[in-house]
Amino acid sequence: RWRGFSFLRMKSFRWMVLMCVALFVQGLNAADWPTYRHDGNRSAISAEAISGKLNSQWVFESRHRPRTAWPMPGEETPRMHTDRAYNVVVAGRTLFFGNNVDNHVYALDTRTAEKRWRFAAGGAVRFAPVVHDGKLYFGSDDGLVYCLNADDGGLAWKYRPSPSGERVIGNSRIISAWPVRTGLLIENDIVYFASGIFPYEGLYIGAVDAGNGREIWLNDTSGDQAWGLEYGGMAPQGYIVASESSLFVPTGRGMPASFDKSTGKFKKFLTGGNKVGGSWAMIDEGKLFAGNNNQGTDTKVTFDGKSGANRGDQFASFPSIDMVLTKEIAYIATQKGIYAIDRAGNAKATAGVPKLAKEEGDLVKAINTIRERHKAALKANKADDLAKVTAELNSATARLAAIAKEKITLNAGRVTWFVSREQLGPL
Repeated sequence: RWRGFSFLRMKSFRWMVLMCVALFVQGLNAADWPTYRHDGNRSAISAEAISGKLNSQWVFESRHRPRTAWPMPGEETPRMHTDRAYNVVVAGRTLFFGNNVDNHVYALDTRTAEKRWRFAAGGAVRFAPVVHDGKLYFGSDDGLVYCLNADDGGLAWKYRPSPSGERVIGNSRIISAWPVRTGLLIENDIVYFASGIFPYEGLYIGAVDAGNGREIWLNDTSGDQAWGLEYGGMAPQGYIVASESSLFVPTGRGMPASFDKSTGKFKKFLTGGNKVGGSWAMIDEGKLFAGNNNQGTDTKVTFDGKSGANRGDQFASFPSIDMVLTKEIAYIATQKGIYAIDRAGNAKATAGVPKLAKEEGDLVKAINTIRERHKAALKANKADDLAKVTAELNSATARLAAIAKEKITLNAGRVTWFVSREQLGPL
């Protein structure tokens, strides 16, 4: 059924297609895809070039459809879609994914789909694992952060940020009172995570050593922020991202919260404006892109990577469901289709069109005044005044026409190409 962002996800939300079908070019030596959307920035870009025809090599069908933590909202557009499919990561010749139904992490051979190993966690594994330096890392609804040997699935270490192993009924399952509902982020051999989704029960934002699981810092007071927020505290859910100095933790249906990357100190709760929020987050050129509007107009708000200041929607002309950003091109999926946006052209138009629009508005007012003067000159039959006013009117009218052309030219410079939803065929 056609429902908002399901178009962007296209076949990716069809559990069997996203997780189970591998498409390879014969003889292709592919680069690794070690974490969700390739890297810690969640760029979804690989330097690997694929040439030749893609052919289906094998199909691996999971015994269970993904079972999301939260049901679809009754009236609003969904803003949390991180566990609708089994997102995979790849390192070398091994593909890994977590299962949010049977609580296992699986490792498959990328050439044959042969199961190499599986590991049982104590709760649902809702986010893609991370491959780093021969190890596999993930969090679970059992409240633990795990590190496995990627080769054989053996447990290297596990870490519990919460004070106990207390269990509760949550999302129709037995889960930890402090489930790990974030995708892990690993930078400089440090694993960043968040545990807990009930602010008043306590939240734990932390960093541990990737090698041995030793705690580096742990913020255990984030849940206290609930008392100072009008609509309650944060509920960490989504894939964590980071700038050079800030850690950004998605908060489910809200906007991300920012923390000091080196100490874990809470900085601020970001705001994207009225009713804008969601678990989608990405870093590009040191800036955070986040959000998804719940009113049907999709939005990705830009924030300064250091201060967290709201910089607006850089691609407001193309309300995005999802996007991939390269240095030159922004690939944006919208309700209408997929756009390739020239970033330089878009920036030029974004800066220039509003200025032209203001000039246009001022000019329209001026033309109305000139026309009144023109009528007065005609009535008074003053030839000199009439000639002068006529020249002013012609000049202003010509500039108005020129502005219209300039706006068209600037806007045309935004789009490199566009593929409509209809052209993409059945989804």
